[in-house]
Amino acid sequence: MDLPMYQSQELGKIVKKAKRDARTVNVGLVYELYPTVWNLEGDRPERKEELAPFFEEVTAMMDMNEQVEPLLEDYHARMDKMIESLGGRSINLSSQWRFITGLGAPHPTETGFKWERNIGVPYLPGSSVKGAVKAWMRLSEKEDEFPTMFDKESADPVILFDAYPTSKPELDVDILNVHYKKYYEGDAPPADYLSPTPVFFLAVAPRTEFRFRIAPRDPECDLDRIEKVLQRTAAELGFGAKTSVGYGQFVSM
Repeated sequence: MDLPMYQSQELGKIVKKAKRDARTVNVGLVYELYPTVWNLEGDRPERKEELAPFFEEVTAMMDMNEQVEPLLEDYHARMDKMIESLGGRSINLSSQWRFITGLGAPHPTETGFKWERNIGVPYLPGSSVKGAVKAWMRLSEKEDEFPTMFDKESADPVILFDAYPTSKPELDVDILNVHYKKYYEGDAPPADYLSPTPVFFLAVAPRTEFRFRIAPRDPECDLDRIEKVLQRTAAELGFGAKTSVGYGQFVSM
């Protein structure tokens, strides 16, 4: 598990300063390095009830941030030029419901989140896009249409890039209630008298637009078909965590 950089008694001061500087602070670094719920004597957060306020502080910092928007504009301008020079395409897709990226990553809150380190926004790594596309193709029995995408000895015919929000994203604090925690831990049978244990985590708000990018590695690559596969993957399977319950599904704008 990643450790924060400062001891617990100093974290509160650092986060307060970050809130004062919220217009320019890198929100992702605050989340990754300065969680106020850490207990240095153990490997778990100090008190679960402190997780929600910390997540709410992170979402508030993103709301107030004035640096993310121009940084994203510059990033997309550079990437769009590069994709055009490669003969590729940029595809905007909008999330239908909340989107969770990096939930299983190690973090003191026990709920990870994937941040782009330089800009401080949530993003979807290209490797995750590729994995989801391959999963959809297997489930849809489409492997034969793109055999080299499943051949470990061959380079993929297409490059799938990281997906970034097109503008400053809104973050939500979500919750999962574990009703039988002691039962799952093997300490007691499932019963109505057991108290639910709320698990808080961050998510990207619904209707957030992300820009996906593809570029051909093979000059004979059919980008039309690849784009259709990407769009069907986004709409039918989804990206990120909890896709089986409706999270992470995207549709064309």
